[in-house]
Amino acid sequence: AESRKNSPESQPPTKRIGKKEGVYVRPSAAIERGSGFFIPGLEGPKVRLVGGTVLLALLAVNHVLSSLSSTTTLGNTFSEVLAAVFSALVLV
Repeated sequence: AESRKNSPESQPPTKRIGKKEGVYVRPSAAIERGSGFFIPGLEGPKVRLVGGTVLLALLAVNHVLSSLSSTTTLGNTFSEVLAAVFSALVLV
C-alpha cells in the first residue's frame, strides 16, 4: 500500500508555474521575436529579393491593367512611381 502512495500514477498532476511553452502564447511576443509566416529556405537577403521582385511584378500587372482604361490620372501615375520607388528600396 505504501508503494502506491509514491508512484507517479497516484500523485495529482502538477501545473507548471512560470513561462508557458510555444511562441504563440502571447501574439505580441511572437511578433517581437520575429515569429510569423515562415518559408523554409527563404531567409535573410532572399526574402528581400523575392519580396521586391513580387512587388515589382505586381506593379507591372497593375500598370498594364490600369493602362487599358482610357483615363490616366496624375494620382495614378504618382502612386505607380511611389510604389516603384519603395519596391526598389526593398531590393536594396
